[in-house]
Amino acid sequence: MTPTIVVHDGKPMMVLGSPGSSKIITTVANVLTGVVDYGMNIQEAVNAPRFHHQWMPDVVNVEKWFSPDTVNALRQMGYTVEIGLHDADDVSPYWSDAECIAIDEKSGARLGASDVRSNGKAVGY
Repeated sequence: MTPTIVVHDGKPMMVLGSPGSSKIITTVANVLTGVVDYGMNIQEAVNAPRFHHQWMPDVVNVEKWFSPDTVNALRQMGYTVEIGLHDADDVSPYWSDAECIAIDEKSGARLGASDVRSNGKAVGY
């Protein structure tokens, strides 16, 4: 769901997507931000800890891999932070399943990234 194609100078740069109900958009945004704003490669961005916030409930969910310093800083700013996922049907410590492809600007190579949180893997031919 939410297939996202990122184009730079008219050429495809990344293709991102994920299942995961209300966390789909957040997962795609977390990965995209990791690559574009923080210079991570596509696999690093997919592997990075994720956060999720939506209007209701007014809670920031963070994966258990967030540093305690970050969680404390968010709480000091007034956020209610819950570690792990607390949906009624899913008590796993993470959510969603990012499956992405980045295209190297210089070589044109396709770089697949599969979420370490699931059993997927990136393969090419």
